Amino acid sequence: MRLFFILAFLIGGVGLCIVDTLAHALSNATATSNYRKQLQSFPIQDTYTRAELANAAWQVWTNRVTLPEQSTYTVADLKTAVVRPLLGTSRDSCDRMLFERAIRKVSGYRDPPDRGMAMLGYAAMLIGAFLLGGEFFPAQEKQRT
Repeated sequence: MRLFFILAFLIGGVGLCIVDTLAHALSNATATSNYRKQLQSFPIQDTYTRAELANAAWQVWTNRVTLPEQSTYTVADLKTAVVRPLLGTSRDSCDRMLFERAIRKVSGYRDPPDRGMAMLGYAAMLIGAFLLGGEFFPAQEKQRT
């Protein structure tokens, strides 16, 4: 019976980690495919100017979101609003890694949350492994002299 509970901890921990990974993958499946498709449409460079990043982010954002027709905003205002959280106000250029992160963010990809379920799974696996080691390798009795 004790071995059953130990294996339940181990298998349950593995199951929690798998469920957490699959939930994250399924929630970001469409954003990931959109991100990869959009990223392939841009040229590969070492550095990108603020205007190039603004145009790329605008293109990805407008492919993802449709806005109602309004006369209260301009395209330049919207481009500035889209790029401000990506680069900040003081940078004028970025490297390829920041460019890819910006496109990923604009395409709707969400980074994994705090991974609470996975951490619970890791803890259950460690407890199960510790108990399994105690079951198969019990401590020797100390003799009193």
